[in-house]
Amino acid sequence: AVYMFAFLAVTKGQALLAIILCGLWGIAYGGHWLLLDLCSDVIDYDELVTGRRREGQFTMARDLVPKICEIPADALPFMLMSYFQYNPDLAEQPEEVQWIIRGSISIVPGLAGVFGTVVLFWFTLRTNEQHEQIINGIVDHKAGLSVTDPLTGLLLPPIKPLSDGS
Repeated sequence: AVYMFAFLAVTKGQALLAIILCGLWGIAYGGHWLLLDLCSDVIDYDELVTGRRREGQFTMARDLVPKICEIPADALPFMLMSYFQYNPDLAEQPEEVQWIIRGSISIVPGLAGVFGTVVLFWFTLRTNEQHEQIINGIVDHKAGLSVTDPLTGLLLPPIKPLSDGS
């Protein structure tokens, strides 16, 4: 995430630096698979705690939330550029417009990446052993047994089916 701030150094005539940074951006995006892996672990943990398998809800939220965030993220820079007199006919845009562009491709994504990294430090499901305990706990819950939560150490009572059978 920190390298995103390097885009601030790109100025007129530094196309090679911009290309290299875009390549690094693409490499970093390759880690997007981590979100899918974390989501599957969270779905398993949710089933342990609640007794219900709700992967459809988690998957829908994982796909929908970025789309909702994308609308203002796409529109706001253009609105600000318009406010600060963006003119496509100019060879060089006003300084304010240049900073809006720099901020949109470096500062905002960089801060979001740093924030996401900090949040991942609080993700307590870190080992295969914990995940195996979750899977075994799901099996034990289905058998009507109490299980120990591998993340909190609390005793989880057996899951009682709802009146609709779920």
